[in-house]
Amino acid sequence: MAARLVRRSHGQARREIILPTGAPSPASMDPIVAAGDITGDGKTDFFALVRTDLWALIGYHGATISRATRLTAALWDERDIVTGGT
Repeated sequence: MAARLVRRSHGQARREIILPTGAPSPASMDPIVAAGDITGDGKTDFFALVRTDLWALIGYHGATISRATRLTAALWDERDIVTGGT
């Protein structure tokens, strides 16, 4: 069974997002930050902190995320994840 991330957005109903195989447990992700489209595929991407590891959750389709990639294990637990845009 695929892992499911449950989110609420601006008072909307609960929404389940199916994560790809190999993604960390949703319960271990804190925080999860929307990052816009970091890959240029036209889909929303997220960054998530899992213990001290930084993960990218790539290609949000409205119900699923295409890929989960651990970017680094370099002690991100003492840093804040922020995004910026133009």
